[in-house]
Amino acid sequence: MVSTNLITFQTILTYIKKIIDENIKLYLLESYFQKPPSHISYLMKVPYKIVKKFLNYFGLTLNYTPSYAFYKKFSNRYYFSSDEKKWSLNFLIYCLENSNNICLDLSYFIDQDKKEILKFVRNKIYGAFLDSIEKRELFDELDLEYEVKYAAFFSSIRKRGKHYVLFNKRQYALPINHFEPVVFYHKYGIQEIPRSVKESLSGKDIIDSGAFIGDSVLVLNELHPRRIYAFEPLKENIQMLRKTIELNNLKNIVIVEKGLASDKGIAHIAPVSSGSFICNFGEKIELTSIDNFVSKNSLNVGLMKFDIEGYELKAIRGAKNTIMNIKPVIIVSLYHTGKDFFEIPKLLKSWVPEYKFRFLNLNKIHATFEKVLIAYC
Repeated sequence: MVSTNLITFQTILTYIKKIIDENIKLYLLESYFQKPPSHISYLMKVPYKIVKKFLNYFGLTLNYTPSYAFYKKFSNRYYFSSDEKKWSLNFLIYCLENSNNICLDLSYFIDQDKKEILKFVRNKIYGAFLDSIEKRELFDELDLEYEVKYAAFFSSIRKRGKHYVLFNKRQYALPINHFEPVVFYHKYGIQEIPRSVKESLSGKDIIDSGAFIGDSVLVLNELHPRRIYAFEPLKENIQMLRKTIELNNLKNIVIVEKGLASDKGIAHIAPVSSGSFICNFGEKIELTSIDNFVSKNSLNVGLMKFDIEGYELKAIRGAKNTIMNIKPVIIVSLYHTGKDFFEIPKLLKSWVPEYKFRFLNLNKIHATFEKVLIAYC
């Protein structure tokens, strides 16, 4: 593990050289001349989809939805998914294009978080170059213990009528089986926020950017906010979001059928379930900024959560006045793009120097996904 108080381009080069030094170069050469191996999850999903379609024809449903962790626990190797490759390559390209400028000051973080950051950066580089790798190269023993914990978590999901229920200290209900550990096991890292800070959020407004089907709304509502403004632009997700609100008898959720950006506008979004992302094609959506929305509706924002598939930095730029004037707690996914990872912490610190940071790994058995930054005063 690289020992440093700064993440710079030299850190990236060190990890690339480490790949070569460990003879992974041979693997790369072999992969270049051979057809890349199919991802194990794709192979297992094929029969699952066939069986599900067959049962649906007779009006029956298959209750069990195999999780990504399910596929990986049967092997000592870790297989990088296509989405993971996409974001890992984005990270590496950003580093190469900005080699003279990239820098993340690790002194912002406690020692435990520094270790997670270095591991995350290393795994991003591995993900950019490799199709698979031994798990021990990516995870420590404490990480791998979570395979059993997550398996128990998934096994506690039950179907009840037309919806699904998870009892994890509290009972949660969703219209589809989409109980992710980052939300319902780790609760977006909220438990790592000091108690006094959490208590100060009671009665304030929460902005949930990337509300999806309302899973994060259930956890955020435990902070006893005045209202949660759930921003979700996709119509199919909004329908399920309404069902989630109904299933859990929530009264303080305001659905905002827009995406968030640095300013008002129109964009296109590719509908890919929880991984939908803004691009140059797909469904047309309306965008607004947090500053515009907060000013128009006179909100007292206590917390903002961002998980919007690589659009986090633009949404945060559209919240500059809100962040500088109110200094809300911020929970932001930091694992999508290289730009997000290196620029969001510096930007927030420049706006609010008194922000304290945590970098949390909210899926212990995933090499690069579900890593979040929490900022609070």
